[in-house]
Amino acid sequence: MPLFGRLLYCTKCGHFLSAHGSTKPKKTKYACQSSGEEQRACGTRLWEHYLLPVVFRKLSEELRGFSPRFDGTERLASLDARAEKCDRDIVVLKGRLAMPDMPIEKVRRRIAEVRELKRTTLQERAVVDMERAQLDEVRGILAEFELFFAKLDRHSQLEVMRRFIRRIDVGVTDIVIH
Repeated sequence: MPLFGRLLYCTKCGHFLSAHGSTKPKKTKYACQSSGEEQRACGTRLWEHYLLPVVFRKLSEELRGFSPRFDGTERLASLDARAEKCDRDIVVLKGRLAMPDMPIEKVRRRIAEVRELKRTTLQERAVVDMERAQLDEVRGILAEFELFFAKLDRHSQLEVMRRFIRRIDVGVTDIVIH
């Protein structure tokens, strides 16, 4: 299965480069393909194993420059404030247990409600913390994209290529990734 299948285009004549060869590593060749009877292919040919390091270097540079932002800072502050308020409310309610003006069962019920609110608040905070940890992991993978990619099997590499690259224009001296 060609890694760059349906992604490569010739900048010399604008035609699609089709894959030829076997599924063995270092055996896939891409060649310019004419788009009709009247048009001829320009003859551009390229071996995948020569193209691969160039594409990865360019893609790695782009990915290294991308840093996903964490938008949960305000949410974390809000959740922390809510948890602190729950703690204060519980202290106040426990103080009311000693006062005869409010029924004890009503106070205990309210304490249970506030504890439940704090529990759900802490669960929400854990989700936000997990999102931040996942973003940190993504940043690490993007920073070391070439190592990450090399560890993948061929099928997973193909899927990564399809997610990040729509088209690659191959010229004599340059490569443009879209």
